[in-house]
Amino acid sequence: MDSRTEQAQSRLQQGTYSASGEVLDYTLYDSQILKAAILQHRFFVQGLGKPNTFGAIKTLADSNVISEGMPQGQKFTVKAIKLFWKSKAVKSSDVQLQAIVDVLTNSVATFKINGKDVIFQATLQEIAGNNFPVIHHPTVAGDNANTHMMSIVRTAYPLNIPIVLSSLTHYEILLEHFAAPAAGAIDDYIMFSLQGGLERLA
Repeated sequence: MDSRTEQAQSRLQQGTYSASGEVLDYTLYDSQILKAAILQHRFFVQGLGKPNTFGAIKTLADSNVISEGMPQGQKFTVKAIKLFWKSKAVKSSDVQLQAIVDVLTNSVATFKINGKDVIFQATLQEIAGNNFPVIHHPTVAGDNANTHMMSIVRTAYPLNIPIVLSSLTHYEILLEHFAAPAAGAIDDYIMFSLQGGLERLA
């Protein structure tokens, strides 16, 4: 058997799964509830089955984080950060929508690794791609223009330089509000999602 054939067979054996481990396209996500009196939230610290900032126990719909920090034998390369907003109810006024805009423009997310300087920092507005958030309300009744946010919104914030979380690395996203969330945003959920590649030993 020549060397090219051996190399081809070796590549065929290196799939997503192998006897030694696996390489996956993966997402880690975690969420917190907005409250007027709470101006800081820590994400990826209290995960699945643990209480959020307000004390409610997180389900799989809220978080898939199973440990504080990366587990032994795992490495995660973060290639993009996603931001999701989960509303508790229908927003029926421009005032309620403005409350969401205010949270986006007055809040900063900081990606931190224990013992290191700030790894990444941006406003929620930048992460969401809300580059021109304007609440529009019809000035003439019956003109069929809905109340809405006019904006260009991205589905993910790609990182120019990926963040590599090695085995046993403790990390978090600290969300800080520099103005208390208004009534229209209270009890809504904010979720951060880290998208990238997970290497996991078998």
